[in-house]
Amino acid sequence: MRYQMTPEFKEKIDKLITDHKIVLFMKGYKHQPMCGFSARVVSMLSEIEIDYHSENIFDDPELRSSMKEYSSWPTFPQLYVDQEFVGGCDIITGMFQDGSLHTLLGVQREEVAPPSIEITDAAIGAFKAAMQRYDGVQVIVEITAQFQYDIGLGQSSAGDFAVTDNDFTVYMNRASAKRASGMKIDFQNGQIRIDNPNEPVSVRRINVREFKQWIDLKKEHVLFDVRGDDERSIAKIDSARPLTPDALESVSKDSVIVLHCHHGRRSYTAAQQLIEQGFSNVYNLEGGIHAWSLHVDPVVPTY
Repeated sequence: MRYQMTPEFKEKIDKLITDHKIVLFMKGYKHQPMCGFSARVVSMLSEIEIDYHSENIFDDPELRSSMKEYSSWPTFPQLYVDQEFVGGCDIITGMFQDGSLHTLLGVQREEVAPPSIEITDAAIGAFKAAMQRYDGVQVIVEITAQFQYDIGLGQSSAGDFAVTDNDFTVYMNRASAKRASGMKIDFQNGQIRIDNPNEPVSVRRINVREFKQWIDLKKEHVLFDVRGDDERSIAKIDSARPLTPDALESVSKDSVIVLHCHHGRRSYTAAQQLIEQGFSNVYNLEGGIHAWSLHVDPVVPTY
C-alpha cells in the first residue's frame, strides 16, 4: 500500500522549514552523517560556514516517508532554503561547484587560485599503469576538511581545477584546491604517499622499512621507546632512548621524533601527547618493535 502523508505531519514539516532558514533532511546527524551522500552535503555546507538545522530521517520513519512525498523526491539528503526545496546531493554539488549555492545562501564565494603541486615520476607511472585499463579516465584528487585523501580514476566535474606538474594533470574541486598548495604526490612501496604542508600538525606514520632507510641514509631524528624497563630488557632497538621528561628536555620542538612501543598503539598515544605539548614533527613507528623484528632485524627477539 502506497504511503500517504497525513495533514498533521505536513503541518509538522511546514513548521520545520518555516522556523529555520536552512534545513537539511539527512541520514544521520550533521556531526555524524550515516551515508556518503549526506556526508558530502554536510562537508559542502561546512565549507561555506553557514548555520543550518538538520533532521535525521532515521529518528522517525514517518518523517522519512513523508519527506519523499512532500518534496516529490525519492532520496536523501534533501535541502530546503527559505521554505523552498533546493535538491539532493548531485544538485547541491553542482551548485556548490558553480557558486550558485553560495549566492542562494547569501555568502560571498572565496576566490581560489589553481594550486601548485608536485607529482613524482613514480606516482605518474602508477597512475598511467592504472589508467591503461580504462578509456578516457582522469585522476581525481579530493582532500576533505579533515585532510583525508581520496585519489582515484573518474571524470572531472564542471568547475574542477586541472592541476599539472611534470607534464601530468590531475583534477580537483575548489575545496580540495584550497588545501593542496605545495602538496607532493609520490608512490612508495606500492602505495600513494601524500606530503601536504597545509595539514594541521598531527602524528605522522612511518613503517619499519622506511625507518630503516632513514637510518641507512643517516637522516637526523631521535628515536624514543615508550615501553617500560621490563619490556626493554627483552628486546630493544639499539638507537632507541627511553622516553622520559629529562630526555625530552634536550629535544627541540621542531626535531624529528620517532616513537615506538611493542605494536604501535601505546606509542601513538604518546605521540599525540607530544603534539599537544607543541612538538611539530612526531612519527609513530607502525607495528612497533614487533614489526621491526619481523621485517628488518630478526636478531631482535619477538615476545
